[in-house]
Parts: sequence; C-alpha cells; structure tokens
Amino acid sequence: MRKYFTIILLIFLVDFSYSQFGATKYVEAEIIFKNGDVLNGFARAFNFDLEFKDSDKKNRRTINFMDIKSVNFTVYDNKKKNDKHNIFVESLCLEGDTGDKTNYVLAELIVKNDKVKIYGVYFPSGGGFSMGPGVGGQISMVNFKGNLNLNRYSDYYCFFNNETTPKLIYEYSSFKTFRIMASECFKDCKELSDKIKSKEFTKDHIFEIAGFYNDNCR
Repeated sequence: MRKYFTIILLIFLVDFSYSQFGATKYVEAEIIFKNGDVLNGFARAFNFDLEFKDSDKKNRRTINFMDIKSVNFTVYDNKKKNDKHNIFVESLCLEGDTGDKTNYVLAELIVKNDKVKIYGVYFPSGGGFSMGPGVGGQISMVNFKGNLNLNRYSDYYCFFNNETTPKLIYEYSSFKTFRIMASECFKDCKELSDKIKSKEFTKDHIFEIAGFYNDNCR
C-alpha cells in the first residue's frame, strides 16, 4: 500500500511542478552572454533555455543556458511596481560535456568564502522530475515573490577552493535525504560530514556549513 501511495505522490508532484511552471509569466531580465553581449527585455525559463522577448514583448527567441554567463531578473510584488526583487543567477556547467545544454543550470550564489562557494537553484524545477543532470536548472518566477529564504531552493551546488566544476550538495528530486547527500559531498572534511550526519547541520544551515568548512577544513 505504501508503495502505491509513493507512486501516486510522485505523479502528483510532477504534475504540480509543471502547473507551477506553466503559471510563470515573462519578467524583466538583463541577460549577459559569455561573449560579453547584453540583452534587455523579458524572459522566463523552460527546460534548459530562456524564452526571451524584447522590451516591447515581441520577437520571441530561445536562448540556451550554455550561452549565458548570468541573468538579472526583476520581479515586482504588485501591479504598482513599488516593491521589487532583483534576482541574480549564474549559468553553471555541471560535470560532463560542456557542449551539452542539459549539463547547465541557472543558480544564485548564496554564500562565498575563501574556500567554498555555495549556489542554490530555485524551487520547483520547471522541467519536472527528470532525474537527470540539470533537473534543477529551471526557475519558477512565482517563487521570486514574497519572503526570500533558503527554503526557496531545490538544489544546492558548491565549488571547493579554485575548482571550476561544481559539486552537488543536494538535489530535491533525489530519493536521498539532504543528510546523506551533503555528508557525502563534504566527506573530505570528516568533522563537518559528521555534523551533517548527526543533523547538527541541516538544509537550514547552509551559511553555517560554509562557515565551518572555511574555518576548519582543508
């Protein structure tokens, strides 16, 4: 019985993630490309691309995450546009073929220390639970509104020291818990890994995890 309930729940979550993404509207965006070009207009994320329209909301085009350096989204909380949030995300290339667009995600830098940088990908993943690389590379603009806190992220990645490829800390679509995945990610620092295993540090302690690593690990 529990098995069937789990299957039904997963189907519901997939449908929910698609419906949430389907409600996403185009929002103001400044896109900075890897070649230095800048594009201003309106955009929304879908799968591994941005759907873009110019400042008149015309001339729709598709832009791959792999061609983007960063995006600055501007989201307003009301129609009067007197309360807004600027969300700055970067395009991260995950492990694998750099020419494969499915290896890219858009993520926000949460915390940066001398030894570690941690990024968060917004919840929920608009492309559904595909269980593959880049599953979190989608953005639901609905979640840019309201209180901005760590619970708005689905996936977490980090860069250790001067590494150029991010390591996965936690992926929302995984059947593994944050405790299991994060302790594995930080296994080279036993003391930190043990603190995560014992739940002294949880998903709500991203800043503390980064600080501890910076002060006590390699």
